[in-house]
Amino acid sequence: MAEKEKGKEKEKVEEAPPEKGSSIKWIVIAIVVLLVLGGGGFVSWKTFLNPAQEDGNKEGKPVRVQLGPTFPLDVFIVNLAGTSGERYLKVNLELELKESSLAAELEKRSPQIRDTILLLLSGKTFEDVATFKGKTRIRNEITARLNAFLEPGSIKKVYFTEFVVQ
Repeated sequence: MAEKEKGKEKEKVEEAPPEKGSSIKWIVIAIVVLLVLGGGGFVSWKTFLNPAQEDGNKEGKPVRVQLGPTFPLDVFIVNLAGTSGERYLKVNLELELKESSLAAELEKRSPQIRDTILLLLSGKTFEDVATFKGKTRIRNEITARLNAFLEPGSIKKVYFTEFVVQ
């Protein structure tokens, strides 16, 4: 009989509910993770994605960037690399200058400017010029190459006024 009572006691011990400490621990961990993710999401939204960010303008009007003086260039027509003359690129450019007095220097350096741009464009493949990223890269390369033999920062930006790939 003593053995039956010991067996019943073992069954009662085995039927005891699981510890509550482990489930509380998981709940606390889940809350901490949610708070960290929520805080990170809020910070990234505030700094990067918030459409109502102020641009340092207290009146609420959008800030307009003033366009500097521009210098138009003649049309560039080049065969694209790797196409055996089957595809060509026709580009018309305007250069935004730091100051209008640079126009005279650009007139004097016109052959050097045309040569630099023609060599750059003729080395591009169709894949290089077909995407937005490729066009942006070309714009940045032209700016860097022209500023290499002009005063650095002379050319602020290059604008494509015509861009045709055939």
